Amino acid sequence: MQYHLKLSWRVCLSAMLCLALCACANNSPTVAQGLALFDDGDFAGARRTLTELANKGDANAQQVLGIMYENGQGVTANLQQALKWYRLAASSDNASAQYHLGRLYATGSGVARSEEQALKWYQLAAHNNQPNAQYQLGMMSLQGTWLAQDPQTAAKWFGLAASQGDPLAQYQLGEMLTKGLGTRRDVTLGYMWLDIARGLGEPAAIQATARLEKQIPVQQRQQAENMSLQCIRQSYQDCNEIARPGPGTPP
Repeated sequence: MQYHLKLSWRVCLSAMLCLALCACANNSPTVAQGLALFDDGDFAGARRTLTELANKGDANAQQVLGIMYENGQGVTANLQQALKWYRLAASSDNASAQYHLGRLYATGSGVARSEEQALKWYQLAAHNNQPNAQYQLGMMSLQGTWLAQDPQTAAKWFGLAASQGDPLAQYQLGEMLTKGLGTRRDVTLGYMWLDIARGLGEPAAIQATARLEKQIPVQQRQQAENMSLQCIRQSYQDCNEIARPGPGTPP
């Protein structure tokens, strides 16, 4: 089974920075301050700040340290340290740390490979609305790997991840809709999700839309593209319920 790591360390750190900046400012060190030091190239300062917070039980700081140690960003790469911080953050219900911990167990990176542990942490993260974990459970359910093959469950997980802007999940959901696999067949809606994933640069979606363009009427394609614009405006929320504008309707 292939594991696609869709969130780079930089994306993860940026996401954590956005979350941290929403917290009320105070005189104590914050994750946002640690990440600001990191962005300024003060890796030692970032490590000190984040470690201080992590040692006080800040799950966000623990998860960021896990990413830093896993990728050797600002510190010497050390999978054992990464696992330590991921475990601490995951035990505090940090969804991102739960996903990363599951991924390391799935690939046997720094720890004995364990399908049971990988599945445990993926499921916890997915139920905490972590899109990478939702995508992985979708693939497991689609392929029958570690879980019973169940296209309906796969479509559910892909739908949840797609609504968070995950292009691979959007691609998989689009393919399932166009084929009627695990869900009702709806080529227009399927093309909409494929078109969105294509716009996000997903290579498989680019190929899929090119193939479908030769198979469906131009008016249907235009309708789906109008729907994809509306879905993006809605931040991918409730996109399956979008009213279907006619071809040529102003976007």
